[in-house]
Amino acid sequence: MVYRASAGDSIVTGYWKYDNYVGKGIPSPFTIIRNLGVVRSNFRKISDSGNDVIIKIIIGGRINIEGFSMVSDSGEEYQAGTSIGIQNLRFPLEVKIRYRTWNQLHTSQSNVVFEFTIHDPGRWEVTLTN
Repeated sequence: MVYRASAGDSIVTGYWKYDNYVGKGIPSPFTIIRNLGVVRSNFRKISDSGNDVIIKIIIGGRINIEGFSMVSDSGEEYQAGTSIGIQNLRFPLEVKIRYRTWNQLHTSQSNVVFEFTIHDPGRWEVTLTN
């Protein structure tokens, strides 16, 4: 972008989103703050419209958790089948998830803590695999 400033011409380089300058680098749509016990996480933006997050937790191809708790800085928690979600939220959204899960042989449990922030508004699906 080139514009006239009081001291002469000025050039601003960087990235824009929806005609607004966002900075010199492309901002990350989400940030993982803490990961204890999650082998793989996947963040997928389903659409730009909407404001909800669906969370799926999988171990060995099935849900296998105990003592689940989730805290978010906005929104309301809901359950949709085997998924847990947050609806009517504001972005950026901060979420803290805690639970215990069994290993594949069901012989021991481990504590899981997963904290993240989603910066980009829209409809999201977050999958955690243990």
